[in-house]
Amino acid sequence: MPNMFDAIQQPSVDCSNWDAIEDIFCLIRDEFTGFHFEGREEAVQESNRPHSDQDYERYFDPRLVRFRKTNDKDALDYYYGQGLESLKECEALIPQREASPRFIFHWGRLAACHGFILSAALATGSDTWHERAGYRSLLTNNLQSHQQWFSHYYLRERPKCKNREEAEERIERLVNAITDGDFSQVSLQHQLWCERLLSLFPKLKSEGGRQISNFRHGKLTKSFRKKVLTEKRMTELIKLPTDGLPPLDLNIPPPKGG
Repeated sequence: MPNMFDAIQQPSVDCSNWDAIEDIFCLIRDEFTGFHFEGREEAVQESNRPHSDQDYERYFDPRLVRFRKTNDKDALDYYYGQGLESLKECEALIPQREASPRFIFHWGRLAACHGFILSAALATGSDTWHERAGYRSLLTNNLQSHQQWFSHYYLRERPKCKNREEAEERIERLVNAITDGDFSQVSLQHQLWCERLLSLFPKLKSEGGRQISNFRHGKLTKSFRKKVLTEKRMTELIKLPTDGLPPLDLNIPPPKGG
């Protein structure tokens, strides 16, 4: 956080620092108006979990105020509201280049509110892991919607394939492409949803001469194999409403290197 108070020392004597004050104000304004307060549902469902290079940048953006049960939400809302008021006042007063009592008050209040919220944004760790575990367990134990989505693609691809294994391999490529973020029309929520179809393991890629595993890759789980999910069952599943499912009109990507 910039040391804004150094910039306003003895303003009535030396006003040559107004350009610096304006620069600092612009930094605070851009950050303050960009704060996103994560909700409990987002935290439990891990909606903001990094999943691609772009998501990693967003995940570590200090403007994302992660939800924590131990945060004082009322205080966060209060300081954010107070900060927005002082932000507007400072924006109107800075062009006057006058260190009036009104400006000093709002400048100090803006700095305090910004610091309070920034400290919450930079807090590490999470205290919702019990709820996240319960949510993941619910998703894992109820795979009917996943099997329904799989069935639509399987029955579409099966006539093009020599056997079931080939059809499964095609859909496996599709699911991995989705979880890798290759389809812009698939939301992050649905990318995470599609992970339930896979037994995941790190997918390594090279960056700067070292191996990293920002991306995920995997094989279809047994819940989508022949012994569990029969073609007869699939014909029943595709008759169910499709509300809330990921897109059903995606093109199967070609094999890597193909």
